[in-house]
Amino acid sequence: MTAPLDGLPRERRRELDLLLHELQARLGRSLRSAILFGPAARGEAGLRGVDLNLLLLVDDLDFHGLDQIAPALHRARKLAGVAPTLLAWSELKPSADVFSAKFSDIAADHVVLLGEDPFDGLEIDLSELRFVVEFELRSALLRLRQSFVLGREDGFAAQDALLGFAGTVVGPLRSLLGLLGLPVPKPTPALVAALGQALGCDASVLLRLLEARGHGYLLGQRQ
Repeated sequence: MTAPLDGLPRERRRELDLLLHELQARLGRSLRSAILFGPAARGEAGLRGVDLNLLLLVDDLDFHGLDQIAPALHRARKLAGVAPTLLAWSELKPSADVFSAKFSDIAADHVVLLGEDPFDGLEIDLSELRFVVEFELRSALLRLRQSFVLGREDGFAAQDALLGFAGTVVGPLRSLLGLLGLPVPKPTPALVAALGQALGCDASVLLRLLEARGHGYLLGQRQ
């Protein structure tokens, strides 16, 4: 493994290694690439509650293939916090404009765990990035409102809605800083502080929500 995973607890690292071995065994040459992205790829793998975002690029993603790897991914999600994103290799280039915000974020910070680097030389059309970022942020707000009103009678549901919202908007807000022509810090606390300064608002609430996610309060996983 590479430097960003140095702080990953031994148990999670072992489960990640087991997952990669199982995927290779199940998919063979069809598995073109396994990419770590998100906070873990930016050196925050050792922080509590940080997902291991894993992009898997596969030649064939039919239902039989998905069924073959589902048990291993379920185990890795439960024991190591792996959050898989599955993409067919043929879908990568056509998706570069649709997922311009996500792909540009991954391209900036990622770790190749297996196979080739799909972002080496990939052209990402950023001409519509502003619209993509706004769509993602407004969609997250709509989902938050819906989840809040539908879960109003359940305090935990409302809490989960807020924590889920915080996790969802970090990526688009990272892209927003770039759109503003400002430096984009890698550590999440520094990113939140930069957002607050750029937007002229108190971003400490967002940071507290992200910290709460890290203490296991998301999706009913409360201590």
